[in-house]
Amino acid sequence: MKTESEPSSPKDIPQTPMRSPLFHVTAWCRNALAKRKDLKADVLRNYGIAALLSYGFFDALTYSVSFLISLRAYLAAGKVLTWKTLPQVLALMWGINNFSRPFRIAGALALAPVVDRRIVKPFGRFLNRFRSGNPPSDVEQ
Repeated sequence: MKTESEPSSPKDIPQTPMRSPLFHVTAWCRNALAKRKDLKADVLRNYGIAALLSYGFFDALTYSVSFLISLRAYLAAGKVLTWKTLPQVLALMWGINNFSRPFRIAGALALAPVVDRRIVKPFGRFLNRFRSGNPPSDVEQ
């Protein structure tokens, strides 16, 4: 006797799609990247102001370099730079800078420990001495 819960034929059995090895590889990569993204966010949170300053330094550097590259490419094309053609150079600079965004973030992450050690911590020690009422030792009274 056949019951309602038993399938009547093999066609009634729901088939799960066969997944290719590429699917499993991409799923693993997505999972690994998500974990890395969380790790990078934690690193940025730990560095705080140092990460922000290092991103500012690295961003200023990449904007300057991308402007020089775009200006050089514009002038190499045989065009003359005027106030009317400057927006074209700036648009090229913007495009180069958007292309370099992953490098800017990676550079800022690499630079954050140096900024923390060389700028933020010494400045913090100076502020703590200043707030405590004791002047720095190299300042004469």
